[in-house]
Amino acid sequence: MNFQRLQVCVLFVLCFCLGLSLLYSTYEKPLNPRGVASQNAVYQIHSLSADEIRAHIQKQVRVRTTESGMKTISFGSFSSALCSTYSQIEVEFSAEGVAVAGEAPRMKISAPCTENRSGSIAALQFPYTEILKEKPSVREFSYNGTVVSFTNAADEWPRQWILQKVEFRNAAGGVSKAAEIQRAPASVPIVMDF
Repeated sequence: MNFQRLQVCVLFVLCFCLGLSLLYSTYEKPLNPRGVASQNAVYQIHSLSADEIRAHIQKQVRVRTTESGMKTISFGSFSSALCSTYSQIEVEFSAEGVAVAGEAPRMKISAPCTENRSGSIAALQFPYTEILKEKPSVREFSYNGTVVSFTNAADEWPRQWILQKVEFRNAAGGVSKAAEIQRAPASVPIVMDF
């Protein structure tokens, strides 16, 4: 009888240890590991801080020139879902190496937040060649819903503009999410050449 009890106890301990080791091995190495959804997808900025938005902007925002004389500012894989909350995007640049009364000329581009075919924010576009035909002044230019405004205008159009700020605004016009881009010695600025 004692021998049978010993066998039952040993069998119980073995089964318990086997079950515990099976549980532990599946806990350490899940059978179906899942990645973070935003790693290869679009960025959601609703819960990001200004520093996190700034980091994404410095990685994602690109300025390009088209053959038709347009400048495009693309936001990479920023999700267009934020367009339902933030209806306007404002991008501000300052002129590099130019000052008027001690202040750098500024260019602000404001456009509706819209979606492109891939589910990201559509690029902002404006015809910079049309602007270059005009005399530099403090004024606004409007092109298909995109407004380009200038302050502290110089005698000539500055040829190089550095991204300073990106703001996502709600329908009431208030700033909802904003990130100022400060130039650090090791960072590469986002540049728009005219």
